[in-house]
Amino acid sequence: MASGHHSPPADPKDRVVFEAPVYLSKLLHKQLHIFQYPVRPKATSVNFPVIRSRIKPALKEVELEVKLDTGNKNFDQPRAAYIAARVDGEDLENDDDDDEDDNTDKVYESGMVDKQVYLSGPYNVENPFNYAVGKFHNGELHLCPVKAILELQPSPSHGDLPNDELDKACEEKAAEEMEESSPEKICVKFQRQESERTKKLKMMTYSYYMKKRAEEKWIETQYYPASAQESELERQKVLCSHPRLEVAGLNVEKQQYLKSLVPYKPIESIPIPGPSVMVSVASLKPKHWLEKIRTLLLSAKIIQFGKLVSLVSDERNLRDVHCLLCALQTQAVMVRGNWIVRSEVMYPENTKSRYNGVPAVIMCRSRDYLLTLFNQYKYVGRVKFVNFVKIPSEEAKEMLMEIAIYHKNKGWDLKYPNDHDFMRRYPDITVHHQRILEERRNALDLMFKEIHEPSKSPEILRRQRKKSGRDTSVGMNENGSDPAAIPRRRKKSSSNAGNF
Repeated sequence: MASGHHSPPADPKDRVVFEAPVYLSKLLHKQLHIFQYPVRPKATSVNFPVIRSRIKPALKEVELEVKLDTGNKNFDQPRAAYIAARVDGEDLENDDDDDEDDNTDKVYESGMVDKQVYLSGPYNVENPFNYAVGKFHNGELHLCPVKAILELQPSPSHGDLPNDELDKACEEKAAEEMEESSPEKICVKFQRQESERTKKLKMMTYSYYMKKRAEEKWIETQYYPASAQESELERQKVLCSHPRLEVAGLNVEKQQYLKSLVPYKPIESIPIPGPSVMVSVASLKPKHWLEKIRTLLLSAKIIQFGKLVSLVSDERNLRDVHCLLCALQTQAVMVRGNWIVRSEVMYPENTKSRYNGVPAVIMCRSRDYLLTLFNQYKYVGRVKFVNFVKIPSEEAKEMLMEIAIYHKNKGWDLKYPNDHDFMRRYPDITVHHQRILEERRNALDLMFKEIHEPSKSPEILRRQRKKSGRDTSVGMNENGSDPAAIPRRRKKSSSNAGNF
Protein backbone atom coordinates (compact mmCIF):
# COMPACT_ATOMS: atom_id res chain seq x y z
CA MET A 1 0.00 0.00 0.00
CA ALA A 2 1.09 3.58 -0.62
CA SER A 3 0.75 4.56 3.03
CA GLY A 4 3.18 1.89 4.16
CA HIS A 5 0.68 0.10 6.42
CA HIS A 6 0.26 -3.66 6.07
CA SER A 7 -3.21 -5.11 5.69
CA PRO A 8 -4.34 -7.43 8.50
CA PRO A 9 -3.88 -11.15 7.83
CA ALA A 10 -6.90 -12.78 6.26
CA ASP A 11 -8.97 -15.18 8.32
CA PRO A 12 -8.43 -18.71 6.97
CA LYS A 13 -12.07 -19.54 7.71
CA ASP A 14 -13.29 -16.51 5.75
CA ARG A 15 -12.06 -17.33 2.26
CA VAL A 16 -13.19 -16.14 -1.15
CA VAL A 17 -15.25 -18.86 -2.78
CA PHE A 18 -16.32 -17.11 -5.98
CA GLU A 19 -15.43 -14.00 -7.95
CA ALA A 20 -17.56 -12.55 -10.73
CA PRO A 21 -17.41 -9.38 -12.81
CA VAL A 22 -20.22 -6.89 -12.12
CA TYR A 23 -21.92 -4.86 -14.88
CA LEU A 24 -24.45 -2.07 -14.63
CA SER A 25 -27.35 -1.75 -17.06
CA LYS A 26 -29.61 1.32 -17.30
CA LEU A 27 -32.04 0.25 -19.99
CA LEU A 28 -34.88 -0.21 -17.48
CA HIS A 29 -33.90 2.16 -14.69
CA LYS A 30 -36.89 4.44 -15.47
CA GLN A 31 -39.47 1.65 -15.76
CA LEU A 32 -38.36 -1.09 -13.36
CA HIS A 33 -40.70 -1.50 -10.34
CA ILE A 34 -40.48 -4.10 -7.57
CA PHE A 35 -43.75 -5.48 -6.15
CA GLN A 36 -43.94 -6.72 -2.57
CA TYR A 37 -46.89 -9.08 -2.15
CA PRO A 38 -48.49 -10.05 1.19
CA VAL A 39 -47.10 -12.98 3.14
CA ARG A 40 -48.28 -16.25 1.62
CA PRO A 41 -47.65 -19.93 2.24
CA LYS A 42 -44.44 -21.29 0.81
CA ALA A 43 -46.23 -23.59 -1.63
CA THR A 44 -48.25 -20.73 -3.15
CA SER A 45 -47.36 -19.93 -6.72
CA VAL A 46 -45.90 -16.48 -7.31
CA ASN A 47 -47.35 -16.11 -10.79
CA PHE A 48 -50.89 -14.96 -10.11
CA PRO A 49 -53.37 -15.00 -12.99
CA VAL A 50 -53.68 -11.22 -13.42
CA ILE A 51 -56.70 -10.27 -15.50
CA ARG A 52 -56.32 -6.46 -15.30
CA SER A 53 -53.55 -3.98 -14.39
CA ARG A 54 -53.56 -0.20 -14.00
CA ILE A 55 -50.99 2.38 -12.91
CA LYS A 56 -50.71 6.01 -11.78
CA PRO A 57 -47.18 7.07 -12.76
CA ALA A 58 -47.03 10.34 -10.80
CA LEU A 59 -48.09 8.83 -7.47
CA LYS A 60 -46.43 5.48 -8.26
CA GLU A 61 -49.57 3.46 -7.54
CA VAL A 62 -50.40 0.11 -9.11
CA GLU A 63 -53.64 -1.87 -9.10
CA LEU A 64 -53.78 -5.55 -10.04
CA GLU A 65 -56.93 -7.65 -10.37
CA VAL A 66 -56.07 -11.31 -9.68
CA LYS A 67 -58.41 -14.17 -10.59
CA LEU A 68 -59.47 -16.44 -7.74
CA ASP A 69 -59.68 -20.21 -7.94
CA THR A 70 -63.43 -20.64 -7.56
CA GLY A 71 -63.17 -24.41 -8.07
CA ASN A 72 -61.06 -24.93 -4.96
CA LYS A 73 -62.64 -27.01 -2.23
CA ASN A 74 -61.98 -24.26 0.30
CA PHE A 75 -63.85 -21.64 -1.77
CA ASP A 76 -67.33 -20.80 -0.44
CA GLN A 77 -69.37 -20.26 -3.59
CA PRO A 78 -72.72 -19.38 -1.96
CA ARG A 79 -71.04 -16.72 0.17
CA ALA A 80 -69.22 -15.35 -2.86
CA ALA A 81 -72.49 -15.12 -4.78
CA TYR A 82 -74.19 -13.36 -1.85
CA ILE A 83 -71.43 -10.72 -1.62
CA ALA A 84 -71.49 -10.16 -5.38
CA ALA A 85 -75.25 -9.67 -5.31
CA ARG A 86 -75.03 -7.11 -2.51
CA VAL A 87 -72.27 -5.23 -4.25
CA ASP A 88 -73.99 -5.14 -7.65
CA GLY A 89 -77.37 -4.28 -6.08
CA GLU A 90 -79.24 -7.37 -7.33
CA ASP A 91 -82.42 -8.75 -5.81
CA LEU A 92 -81.68 -12.14 -4.27
CA GLU A 93 -85.33 -13.31 -4.58
CA ASN A 94 -85.48 -12.89 -8.38
CA ASP A 95 -84.40 -15.68 -10.66
CA ASP A 96 -81.37 -15.37 -12.84
CA ASP A 97 -83.45 -16.01 -15.98
CA ASP A 98 -85.47 -12.83 -15.47
CA ASP A 99 -82.37 -10.67 -15.33
CA GLU A 100 -81.99 -9.09 -18.77
CA ASP A 101 -79.91 -6.06 -17.70
CA ASP A 102 -76.56 -5.35 -19.21
CA ASN A 103 -73.59 -6.65 -17.19
CA THR A 104 -71.18 -3.93 -18.22
CA ASP A 105 -71.71 -1.84 -15.05
CA LYS A 106 -71.38 -4.78 -12.66
CA VAL A 107 -68.30 -5.35 -10.54
CA TYR A 108 -68.62 -9.11 -10.69
CA GLU A 109 -69.95 -10.06 -14.13
CA SER A 110 -70.05 -13.79 -13.30
CA GLY A 111 -72.38 -13.17 -10.34
CA MET A 112 -69.72 -14.37 -7.93
CA VAL A 113 -66.66 -12.89 -6.20
CA ASP A 114 -64.16 -14.38 -8.61
CA LYS A 115 -61.32 -11.82 -8.36
CA GLN A 116 -59.26 -9.98 -5.79
CA VAL A 117 -57.76 -6.48 -6.09
CA TYR A 118 -54.20 -5.73 -4.99
CA LEU A 119 -53.45 -2.02 -4.53
CA SER A 120 -50.21 -0.32 -3.57
CA GLY A 121 -50.34 2.29 -0.81
CA PRO A 122 -48.65 5.70 -0.59
CA TYR A 123 -45.11 5.59 -1.92
CA ASN A 124 -42.66 6.26 0.94
CA VAL A 125 -39.27 4.93 -0.21
CA GLU A 126 -36.79 7.80 0.14
CA ASN A 127 -34.12 6.73 -2.35
CA PRO A 128 -35.05 3.71 -4.49
CA PHE A 129 -31.88 4.09 -6.56
CA ASN A 130 -29.98 2.46 -3.70
CA TYR A 131 -31.64 -0.79 -4.74
CA ALA A 132 -31.08 -2.83 -7.86
CA VAL A 133 -32.22 -6.06 -9.50
CA GLY A 134 -29.45 -8.51 -10.30
CA LYS A 135 -29.16 -11.43 -12.68
CA PHE A 136 -26.37 -13.95 -13.13
CA HIS A 137 -25.56 -14.68 -16.76
CA ASN A 138 -22.58 -16.75 -17.90
CA GLY A 139 -20.75 -16.18 -14.61
CA GLU A 140 -21.37 -12.42 -14.70
CA LEU A 141 -23.54 -10.33 -12.38
CA HIS A 142 -25.69 -7.74 -14.15
CA LEU A 143 -27.40 -5.05 -12.04
CA CYS A 144 -30.18 -2.66 -13.01
CA PRO A 145 -31.32 0.25 -10.74
CA VAL A 146 -34.88 0.27 -9.47
CA LYS A 147 -37.27 3.19 -10.00
CA ALA A 148 -39.78 2.32 -7.26
CA ILE A 149 -40.57 -0.35 -4.67
CA LEU A 150 -44.31 -0.87 -4.21
CA GLU A 151 -46.03 -2.79 -1.43
CA LEU A 152 -49.24 -4.44 -2.63
CA GLN A 153 -52.06 -5.09 -0.19
CA PRO A 154 -55.53 -6.63 -0.70
CA SER A 155 -58.00 -3.84 -1.36
CA PRO A 156 -61.66 -4.47 -0.46
CA SER A 157 -62.74 -1.66 -2.78
CA HIS A 158 -66.13 -3.33 -3.40
CA GLY A 159 -67.11 -2.34 0.14
CA ASP A 160 -66.83 1.34 -0.77
CA LEU A 161 -69.37 1.10 -3.57
CA PRO A 162 -72.57 3.10 -2.92
CA ASN A 163 -75.74 1.50 -1.65
CA ASP A 164 -78.88 2.55 -3.50
CA GLU A 165 -81.15 2.67 -0.43
CA LEU A 166 -78.61 4.66 1.55
CA ASP A 167 -78.14 7.07 -1.35
CA LYS A 168 -81.88 7.66 -1.67
CA ALA A 169 -82.20 8.38 2.05
CA CYS A 170 -79.30 10.84 1.92
CA GLU A 171 -80.78 12.62 -1.10
CA GLU A 172 -84.19 12.96 0.55
CA LYS A 173 -82.62 14.34 3.73
CA ALA A 174 -80.54 16.85 1.78
CA ALA A 175 -83.61 18.01 -0.16
CA GLU A 176 -85.54 18.61 3.07
CA GLU A 177 -82.68 20.64 4.51
CA MET A 178 -82.54 22.77 1.36
CA GLU A 179 -86.27 23.52 1.59
CA GLU A 180 -86.13 24.46 5.27
CA SER A 181 -82.99 26.56 4.97
CA SER A 182 -83.40 30.33 4.73
CA PRO A 183 -81.13 32.84 2.94
CA GLU A 184 -77.99 33.46 4.96
CA LYS A 185 -75.21 35.96 4.75
CA ILE A 186 -72.05 34.53 3.20
CA CYS A 187 -68.62 35.68 4.33
CA VAL A 188 -65.97 35.53 1.61
CA LYS A 189 -62.41 34.90 2.76
CA PHE A 190 -59.30 35.24 0.64
CA GLN A 191 -56.52 32.73 1.02
CA ARG A 192 -53.27 34.08 2.40
CA GLN A 193 -50.02 33.61 0.55
CA GLU A 194 -48.31 30.52 1.91
CA SER A 195 -44.60 30.23 2.55
CA GLU A 196 -42.41 27.51 1.07
CA ARG A 197 -42.24 25.68 4.40
CA THR A 198 -46.03 25.72 4.73
CA LYS A 199 -46.42 24.37 1.22
CA LYS A 200 -44.01 21.51 1.92
CA LEU A 201 -45.85 20.59 5.13
CA LYS A 202 -49.16 20.75 3.30
CA MET A 203 -47.87 18.38 0.61
CA MET A 204 -47.06 15.82 3.32
CA THR A 205 -50.63 15.70 4.67
CA TYR A 206 -53.06 12.86 3.96
CA SER A 207 -55.71 15.22 2.58
CA TYR A 208 -53.28 16.53 -0.03
CA TYR A 209 -52.38 12.98 -1.01
CA MET A 210 -56.04 12.04 -1.42
CA LYS A 211 -56.62 15.17 -3.52
CA LYS A 212 -53.76 14.34 -5.87
CA ARG A 213 -54.92 10.74 -5.97
CA ALA A 214 -58.38 11.81 -7.10
CA GLU A 215 -56.94 14.14 -9.76
CA GLU A 216 -54.67 11.60 -11.44
CA LYS A 217 -56.41 9.09 -13.66
CA TRP A 218 -55.64 5.43 -13.98
CA ILE A 219 -53.71 4.28 -17.05
CA GLU A 220 -54.61 0.85 -18.33
CA THR A 221 -51.63 -1.45 -18.97
CA GLN A 222 -51.19 -4.80 -20.65
CA TYR A 223 -50.08 -7.65 -18.41
CA TYR A 224 -47.92 -10.46 -19.77
CA PRO A 225 -47.21 -13.66 -17.82
CA ALA A 226 -43.66 -14.52 -16.87
CA SER A 227 -43.52 -17.25 -19.52
CA ALA A 228 -44.59 -14.94 -22.36
CA GLN A 229 -42.16 -13.92 -25.07
CA GLU A 230 -42.67 -10.20 -24.31
CA SER A 231 -41.62 -10.77 -20.69
CA GLU A 232 -38.49 -12.58 -21.81
CA LEU A 233 -37.54 -9.66 -24.07
CA GLU A 234 -37.93 -7.23 -21.17
CA ARG A 235 -35.83 -9.42 -18.89
CA GLN A 236 -33.05 -9.37 -21.45
CA LYS A 237 -32.80 -5.60 -20.94
CA VAL A 238 -31.49 -6.23 -17.43
CA LEU A 239 -28.30 -7.54 -19.01
CA CYS A 240 -25.66 -5.00 -19.90
CA SER A 241 -25.60 -4.39 -23.65
CA HIS A 242 -21.79 -4.01 -23.83
CA PRO A 243 -20.30 -6.23 -21.09
CA ARG A 244 -16.92 -6.46 -22.83
CA LEU A 245 -16.44 -2.73 -23.14
CA GLU A 246 -13.43 -1.80 -21.03
CA VAL A 247 -13.51 1.42 -19.03
CA ALA A 248 -10.25 3.30 -19.37
CA GLY A 249 -8.70 5.31 -16.59
CA LEU A 250 -9.39 2.99 -13.64
CA ASN A 251 -5.81 1.81 -13.17
CA VAL A 252 -4.75 5.08 -11.53
CA GLU A 253 -3.84 6.23 -8.05
CA LYS A 254 -6.49 7.16 -5.54
CA GLN A 255 -5.76 10.90 -5.60
CA GLN A 256 -5.71 11.02 -9.40
CA TYR A 257 -9.03 9.19 -9.56
CA LEU A 258 -10.62 11.69 -7.15
CA LYS A 259 -9.26 14.58 -9.20
CA SER A 260 -10.75 13.09 -12.35
CA LEU A 261 -14.15 12.87 -10.63
CA VAL A 262 -13.98 16.38 -9.14
CA PRO A 263 -11.51 18.44 -11.18
CA TYR A 264 -9.81 21.18 -9.23
CA LYS A 265 -10.57 24.69 -10.38
CA PRO A 266 -8.87 27.58 -8.60
CA ILE A 267 -11.32 30.14 -7.30
CA GLU A 268 -10.41 33.76 -7.70
CA SER A 269 -11.39 35.00 -4.28
CA ILE A 270 -10.74 38.37 -2.71
CA PRO A 271 -8.24 38.09 0.16
CA ILE A 272 -9.66 38.69 3.61
CA PRO A 273 -7.51 40.05 6.41
CA GLY A 274 -7.06 37.37 9.03
CA PRO A 275 -6.92 37.64 12.80
CA SER A 276 -3.84 38.35 14.86
CA VAL A 277 -1.26 35.57 14.74
CA MET A 278 1.30 34.89 17.43
CA VAL A 279 4.85 35.36 16.14
CA SER A 280 7.83 33.66 17.78
CA VAL A 281 11.12 35.48 18.30
CA ALA A 282 13.00 32.65 16.56
CA SER A 283 11.03 33.19 13.34
CA LEU A 284 12.04 36.88 13.32
CA LYS A 285 15.80 36.28 13.38
CA PRO A 286 16.34 35.40 9.70
CA LYS A 287 14.23 38.35 8.52
CA HIS A 288 15.46 41.83 7.69
CA TRP A 289 14.78 44.40 10.36
CA LEU A 290 12.25 46.22 8.14
CA GLU A 291 10.32 42.98 7.74
CA LYS A 292 10.52 42.45 11.47
CA ILE A 293 8.80 45.78 12.12
CA ARG A 294 5.96 45.01 9.72
CA THR A 295 5.49 41.48 11.07
CA LEU A 296 5.39 42.66 14.69
CA LEU A 297 2.91 45.44 13.91
CA LEU A 298 0.55 43.12 12.02
CA SER A 299 0.69 40.65 14.90
CA ALA A 300 0.42 43.03 17.87
CA LYS A 301 -1.66 45.83 16.20
CA ILE A 302 -0.45 48.17 18.98
CA ILE A 303 3.00 48.25 20.60
CA GLN A 304 5.19 50.63 22.60
CA PHE A 305 8.51 51.85 21.21
CA GLY A 306 10.63 50.33 24.00
CA LYS A 307 9.16 46.86 23.43
CA LEU A 308 9.71 47.15 19.68
CA VAL A 309 13.38 48.14 20.11
CA SER A 310 14.01 45.20 22.45
CA LEU A 311 12.69 42.75 19.83
CA VAL A 312 14.79 44.03 16.90
CA SER A 313 17.85 45.51 18.65
CA ASP A 314 19.99 42.37 18.22
CA GLU A 315 20.26 42.95 14.47
CA ARG A 316 23.70 44.28 13.45
CA ASN A 317 22.29 46.38 10.59
CA LEU A 318 20.28 48.41 13.09
CA ARG A 319 22.87 51.16 13.72
CA ASP A 320 20.69 54.13 14.43
CA VAL A 321 17.43 54.43 16.35
CA HIS A 322 16.40 57.21 14.00
CA CYS A 323 16.45 54.74 11.10
CA LEU A 324 14.06 52.60 13.10
CA LEU A 325 11.80 55.59 13.71
CA CYS A 326 11.76 56.51 10.03
CA ALA A 327 10.80 52.96 9.04
CA LEU A 328 8.27 52.72 11.87
CA GLN A 329 6.41 55.85 10.74
CA THR A 330 5.78 54.32 7.31
CA GLN A 331 4.00 51.35 8.88
CA ALA A 332 2.33 52.81 11.98
CA VAL A 333 0.85 55.96 13.47
CA MET A 334 1.47 57.25 17.00
CA VAL A 335 -1.53 57.70 19.29
CA ARG A 336 -0.78 58.94 22.83
CA GLY A 337 2.78 57.61 22.61
CA ASN A 338 1.71 54.11 21.42
CA TRP A 339 2.38 52.90 17.90
CA ILE A 340 -0.64 51.44 16.05
CA VAL A 341 -0.40 49.80 12.64
CA ARG A 342 -1.75 51.94 9.82
CA SER A 343 -5.18 51.17 8.41
CA GLU A 344 -3.92 50.78 4.84
CA VAL A 345 -1.45 48.16 6.09
CA MET A 346 -4.21 46.32 7.96
CA TYR A 347 -6.66 46.47 5.04
CA PRO A 348 -4.79 46.42 1.72
CA GLU A 349 -6.47 47.44 -1.51
CA ASN A 350 -9.09 45.09 -3.02
CA THR A 351 -9.67 43.29 0.29
CA LYS A 352 -12.81 42.95 2.38
CA SER A 353 -13.62 42.50 6.03
CA ARG A 354 -13.89 39.03 7.51
CA TYR A 355 -17.47 39.04 8.78
CA ASN A 356 -19.66 41.04 6.40
CA GLY A 357 -17.38 41.74 3.44
CA VAL A 358 -17.04 45.51 3.94
CA PRO A 359 -14.63 46.99 1.31
CA ALA A 360 -11.16 48.06 2.40
CA VAL A 361 -11.84 51.74 1.61
CA ILE A 362 -14.68 51.92 4.14
CA MET A 363 -12.75 49.91 6.73
CA CYS A 364 -9.69 52.22 6.46
CA ARG A 365 -11.85 55.32 6.72
CA SER A 366 -13.69 54.02 9.78
CA ARG A 367 -10.51 52.82 11.49
CA ASP A 368 -8.74 56.15 10.90
CA TYR A 369 -11.66 57.91 12.53
CA LEU A 370 -11.39 55.54 15.49
CA LEU A 371 -7.70 56.42 15.90
CA THR A 372 -8.52 60.15 15.91
CA LEU A 373 -11.11 59.52 18.64
CA PHE A 374 -8.53 57.74 20.84
CA ASN A 375 -6.14 60.63 20.21
CA GLN A 376 -8.74 63.12 21.50
CA TYR A 377 -10.66 61.12 24.11
CA LYS A 378 -9.57 58.55 26.68
CA TYR A 379 -12.69 56.40 26.37
CA VAL A 380 -14.69 55.65 23.21
CA GLY A 381 -18.21 54.18 23.08
CA ARG A 382 -18.78 51.42 20.56
CA VAL A 383 -22.46 52.19 19.93
CA LYS A 384 -21.78 55.86 19.15
CA PHE A 385 -18.87 54.91 16.94
CA VAL A 386 -20.98 52.40 14.95
CA ASN A 387 -23.86 54.85 14.54
CA PHE A 388 -21.49 57.53 13.24
CA VAL A 389 -19.32 55.61 10.77
CA LYS A 390 -22.17 53.28 9.63
CA ILE A 391 -20.34 49.93 9.61
CA PRO A 392 -21.54 46.56 10.95
CA SER A 393 -21.17 45.99 14.67
CA GLU A 394 -18.94 42.93 14.15
CA GLU A 395 -16.32 44.92 12.24
CA ALA A 396 -16.39 47.74 14.81
CA LYS A 397 -15.95 45.33 17.71
CA GLU A 398 -13.00 43.66 15.96
CA MET A 399 -11.30 47.06 15.49
CA LEU A 400 -11.73 47.93 19.15
CA MET A 401 -10.62 44.56 20.50
CA GLU A 402 -7.39 44.70 18.50
CA ILE A 403 -6.10 47.91 20.10
CA ALA A 404 -8.28 48.61 23.15
CA ILE A 405 -9.78 47.10 26.30
CA TYR A 406 -13.34 47.61 27.52
CA HIS A 407 -13.90 49.20 30.95
CA LYS A 408 -17.34 48.75 32.46
CA ASN A 409 -19.49 51.91 32.61
CA LYS A 410 -16.70 53.89 30.90
CA GLY A 411 -15.97 52.56 27.42
CA TRP A 412 -12.99 51.36 25.42
CA ASP A 413 -9.46 52.51 26.26
CA LEU A 414 -6.12 51.69 24.63
CA LYS A 415 -4.40 48.52 25.82
CA TYR A 416 -1.29 50.42 26.95
CA PRO A 417 -1.12 53.66 28.98
CA ASN A 418 0.24 56.88 27.51
CA ASP A 419 3.98 56.60 26.78
CA HIS A 420 5.04 59.94 28.26
CA ASP A 421 8.70 58.90 28.17
CA PHE A 422 8.68 58.59 24.38
CA MET A 423 6.69 61.82 23.89
CA ARG A 424 9.19 63.66 26.10
CA ARG A 425 12.27 62.24 24.29
CA TYR A 426 10.90 62.87 20.77
CA PRO A 427 8.69 65.97 20.85
CA ASP A 428 9.05 66.65 17.09
CA ILE A 429 7.62 63.24 16.18
CA THR A 430 4.84 63.70 18.73
CA VAL A 431 3.81 67.09 17.32
CA HIS A 432 4.01 65.76 13.76
CA HIS A 433 1.65 62.87 14.44
CA GLN A 434 -0.70 65.09 16.44
CA ARG A 435 -0.99 67.35 13.39
CA ILE A 436 -1.57 64.37 11.09
CA LEU A 437 -4.39 63.03 13.26
CA GLU A 438 -6.05 66.46 13.54
CA GLU A 439 -5.98 66.99 9.78
CA ARG A 440 -7.34 63.49 9.24
CA ARG A 441 -10.11 64.19 11.76
CA ASN A 442 -11.17 67.37 9.99
CA ALA A 443 -11.22 65.64 6.62
CA LEU A 444 -13.23 62.72 7.96
CA ASP A 445 -15.73 65.06 9.67
CA LEU A 446 -16.48 66.69 6.32
CA MET A 447 -16.68 63.32 4.61
CA PHE A 448 -19.10 61.83 7.12
CA LYS A 449 -21.15 65.02 7.10
CA GLU A 450 -21.69 64.62 3.36
CA ILE A 451 -22.66 60.99 3.94
CA HIS A 452 -25.15 61.82 6.68
CA GLU A 453 -26.49 64.98 4.98
CA PRO A 454 -26.18 64.63 1.18
CA SER A 455 -25.55 67.98 -0.56
CA LYS A 456 -28.07 69.40 -2.98
CA SER A 457 -27.54 69.05 -6.70
CA PRO A 458 -26.27 72.07 -8.76
CA GLU A 459 -29.64 72.38 -10.49
CA ILE A 460 -31.44 72.83 -7.14
CA LEU A 461 -28.87 75.42 -6.00
CA ARG A 462 -29.29 77.33 -9.30
CA ARG A 463 -33.07 77.45 -8.86
CA GLN A 464 -32.71 78.66 -5.28
CA ARG A 465 -30.42 81.50 -6.41
CA LYS A 466 -32.91 82.57 -9.10
CA LYS A 467 -35.73 82.48 -6.58
CA SER A 468 -33.78 84.57 -4.07
CA GLY A 469 -33.02 87.12 -6.84
CA ARG A 470 -36.72 87.50 -7.68
CA ASP A 471 -37.57 87.98 -4.01
CA THR A 472 -35.00 90.76 -3.52
CA SER A 473 -36.17 92.57 -6.67
CA VAL A 474 -39.64 92.96 -5.19
CA GLY A 475 -38.19 94.45 -2.01
CA MET A 476 -41.30 93.99 0.14
CA ASN A 477 -43.22 90.90 1.13
CA GLU A 478 -46.98 90.41 1.14
CA ASN A 479 -47.34 91.94 4.60
CA GLY A 480 -45.66 95.13 3.45
CA SER A 481 -42.61 94.67 5.64
CA ASP A 482 -38.99 94.58 4.65
CA PRO A 483 -37.79 90.97 4.46
CA ALA A 484 -34.33 92.07 5.64
CA ALA A 485 -35.86 93.18 8.90
CA ILE A 486 -37.26 89.72 9.65
CA PRO A 487 -34.87 87.87 11.95
CA ARG A 488 -33.64 84.60 10.48
CA ARG A 489 -33.16 81.45 12.52
CA ARG A 490 -29.55 80.39 12.64
CA LYS A 491 -28.67 76.82 11.70
CA LYS A 492 -27.14 74.59 14.28
CA SER A 493 -23.41 74.23 13.98
CA SER A 494 -21.96 70.84 13.13
CA SER A 495 -18.76 71.45 15.03
CA ASN A 496 -19.75 68.81 17.62
CA ALA A 497 -19.93 65.99 15.03
CA GLY A 498 -18.46 62.80 16.46
CA ASN A 499 -18.41 64.15 20.00
CA PHE A 500 -17.71 61.08 22.10
